[in-house]
Amino acid sequence: FLMRSEKCEKVLSLVRTPFDFSDEIEDRRKKLTQTVIDFDALKSFPLPKGEYDVAFCALGLREPSKSSKDEFVQVDVGYAGAFAAVCKGAGVRHFSLVSAVNASSSAASRFG
Repeated sequence: FLMRSEKCEKVLSLVRTPFDFSDEIEDRRKKLTQTVIDFDALKSFPLPKGEYDVAFCALGLREPSKSSKDEFVQVDVGYAGAFAAVCKGAGVRHFSLVSAVNASSSAASRFG
């Protein structure tokens, strides 16, 4: 958990809706900035150049089985790719894509 790590000075979380971290101690909460964004406009998000070293992309659909293939591809490919491009443009040195457990491109289901 990034907010609890002494190696992590700050965390920027791009979200659809903010999460309540009121149960965390104040020193940990100070590290976190949650920014509500329109993911359709992610390509133009102004991530400050040189301010972040590492990025984690954990985007996904809340209920993928209730979504169309186009919606699935938009989130898992389009939004993740746009975020990776924004991070690269801002000089982020390490990008990690967090995927579903046992995800496989050869799976019969598009959900892994």
